[in-house]
Amino acid sequence: PIYDGNVTSANLISGLNWISANGVLPAVVNVSLNVPDSSGTVGTAVTNLISAGFFVAASAGNDSNTFCATAPAKVSGVLTVAASDPYSDQHAPYSNGGPCVGIYAPGVATAASSGSNTSAGGFSGTSAAAPHVAGYAALLYENSGYIPTPAVMRNHIVIFSNSGIIGAPAGTTNRQL
Repeated sequence: PIYDGNVTSANLISGLNWISANGVLPAVVNVSLNVPDSSGTVGTAVTNLISAGFFVAASAGNDSNTFCATAPAKVSGVLTVAASDPYSDQHAPYSNGGPCVGIYAPGVATAASSGSNTSAGGFSGTSAAAPHVAGYAALLYENSGYIPTPAVMRNHIVIFSNSGIIGAPAGTTNRQL
């Protein structure tokens, strides 16, 4: 199948496998794409990536759902990111929620723009929120002086996030990066 208009599940799996085999650690992988994964092949590629030592941040999706049905968002060990409105600290109405979400990050008109090194665009979505978490993880790797496992990195980010400020849907974490 083709996702997002031009990415096939085979291409996604190939890319994830390439990173597992060729990436240099420590490293962070952001996957701002979710696909149905009834065969489990995408999930396996993501699990292998984490097992190889890569921290993975993934977008929760933008379907206003509260279930865990797509990969990599549903894969254990991934830090799945929902979008919040940075102006009101509320769950973005389009963002998926539910038990797979590990953290919120700003995802309403927050993304950088290609116009210059300092410009911001109006891009919104969980695909704008997940890179905030990936960037934070990259900074932690750069500045920590040690290289934690992906699980340690995931737990560190969640534990040191803000708690109790998001107006989150039932069954969704209330943690904000």
